[in-house]
Amino acid sequence: MTRLLKMLGAAALIAGVVPYRYTKNEETGEQKIQALLWKAVRVPNGGEKDRTTVNIGFISPFEKEKGEPEIFTQGVVVEYGGGADEDDMDLAEPEAVEQTEENTEA
Repeated sequence: MTRLLKMLGAAALIAGVVPYRYTKNEETGEQKIQALLWKAVRVPNGGEKDRTTVNIGFISPFEKEKGEPEIFTQGVVVEYGGGADEDDMDLAEPEAVEQTEENTEA
């Protein structure tokens, strides 16, 4: 039983430490390495030393990358009127409907 627990513990340690995702942004040169328990980001800083950031903690493999928002997520804006001012338009009041026998029968 202890042998099984040792093997499960070793497998969990390996799964948490070994990186499973590597991404590189070609435009900026930024590199990201991600494991279950840590994440490292390396950003080139021109001629100076590269900036490296390490985050320690549980990082879900199912979490979406925070990148550009999806297309068509914003509402559509439609302008009506063709440039005419409201003062120029004659807004007629709605005509009253005459009450006849045809209209009142339900």
